[in-house]
Amino acid sequence: MSKLYLRKPYRFDPHSAKAYKLSRSKVDLFVECPRCFYLDRKLGLRRPGRMVFNLNNAVDSLLKKEFDHYRESGTAHPIMRQNGIDAVPYAHAELEFWREPLSGGLQFLHQETNFLLTGAPDDLWVNAAGELSVVDYKATRALSQGSLDSGEHPGYQRQLDFYSWLLVKMGFEVSKNSYFVVAETRLNRSALNHALEFDLNLIRYTSDWSWIEPVLIELKACLMSTNVPEASLDCDYCNYVEAHEYLQSVPQQISLL
Repeated sequence: MSKLYLRKPYRFDPHSAKAYKLSRSKVDLFVECPRCFYLDRKLGLRRPGRMVFNLNNAVDSLLKKEFDHYRESGTAHPIMRQNGIDAVPYAHAELEFWREPLSGGLQFLHQETNFLLTGAPDDLWVNAAGELSVVDYKATRALSQGSLDSGEHPGYQRQLDFYSWLLVKMGFEVSKNSYFVVAETRLNRSALNHALEFDLNLIRYTSDWSWIEPVLIELKACLMSTNVPEASLDCDYCNYVEAHEYLQSVPQQISLL
């Protein structure tokens, strides 16, 4: 058997006094599955990598350029006017740094846990009252207002919650009104013809920051523990590992149907 490779650079050290950098996505991983989070941050064993969606990334990049055009002129994007939103794309010298998930992002040192918390929003809008709203771009047909109301995409909602909360902690005036700009592919065409066409839709979301502080305390306790959390029944990764271990214990002569 080949040697198991464990990542060391970003592993949590309970004896270090240095602030531990923790991204929004890792906080969300803890909410989703404490066991996977612990294996990742404490032991250096990450989940298998996910497929890269190049088309989604391209849409994200183009939307940023489109909204930057209106940011430069200080005017509202048509989707804002169409939805009665009295705001314009927010212009700030640090915006590109805040958008960079690896080397930048919004940053706040949470004193109680000694976590340096980061998150990279797609965009920020500012209303007439000077309040910021967090905006996230999505290229999916699965996201709809109904799916948000029914809780089908809690990770999307937590994403906007966390970015809004970081801005509050950084001293900005922040509105709880946040938005998804959703690019949906037009499928009622006879052929591709070397181009994809999209409709832009806007989904409103009221941010909820109440869950964040309690989760950070639980997360710190998890990292300080010497016990690996139990496997989550709702985690596909944990269930796969459990199933694999079970199959290893089944005699090979038994046929599995």
